[in-house]
Amino acid sequence: VPFTTVILDVCFAASYLGFLREARLGGLGSPPNLQLEWLRALATATPGTRLIFSTGADRLSGESPQHRNGYFTSAFLTALTRSRGDIQTEEGTWVSDQRAFAVTRRVLRDLTNGKQVPVERGLTGDFPLALSQADEPVGGANFIRTSVEAGTLNVRFEVDERKNVETRLRWSLTNDAGTEIAASVRSVIPDDWGGVYRGHFEFPHGRVQDDQATAIQCMTYGRARLEWVLTIEDVHGHVLDEKVVPLLYRP
Repeated sequence: VPFTTVILDVCFAASYLGFLREARLGGLGSPPNLQLEWLRALATATPGTRLIFSTGADRLSGESPQHRNGYFTSAFLTALTRSRGDIQTEEGTWVSDQRAFAVTRRVLRDLTNGKQVPVERGLTGDFPLALSQADEPVGGANFIRTSVEAGTLNVRFEVDERKNVETRLRWSLTNDAGTEIAASVRSVIPDDWGGVYRGHFEFPHGRVQDDQATAIQCMTYGRARLEWVLTIEDVHGHVLDEKVVPLLYRP
């Protein structure tokens, strides 16, 4: 291919630069460990590429149980999710290699208190890495069916073209005046390009009983009008679909 990008989240990642120089000169040698030997082999196979390294040539690459992909990869994925696009195409707005790296560096600095600093070489800002979720939603989602049974709200919704992209199901319960009584949000990360998901939400009896407007309606008419307000959205708050489910509340 005419252009390639190498992203390394390994200890001593930027030592790859030294191996690239050796590869161009045809030099070999005795690497100190298996990881460096692998970097050396990779350098001989991919000269002249865009390069992103999780850490410097003499630094370890951090990991933790909370960041199962390692600090750098976690920061990199976060950057691709957060960043606004800087490359405009007919298909949409894309996050470039340069912008993704700049945001990754800021996120990684916060994760590691400045102890891990990534390194890049050859990023030109014209290589699109991912569609920008900050500018517009990726894929789609829609409600299939909603029902209220024995006080429980049951929801079925479909997700399309959002594999591995966090999708949020948000609900709020409002009184007849439109004032929010209770609210919550749940997240799913689809493991396939499409699929159907279900949610079940218990009626918040305590919060409703404490709502003054609802209490007045119940005393006057013996019932009160409420609404479940449902939205499916992405992490930036773009609404993919919305639904209102009215109900009559009788204490």
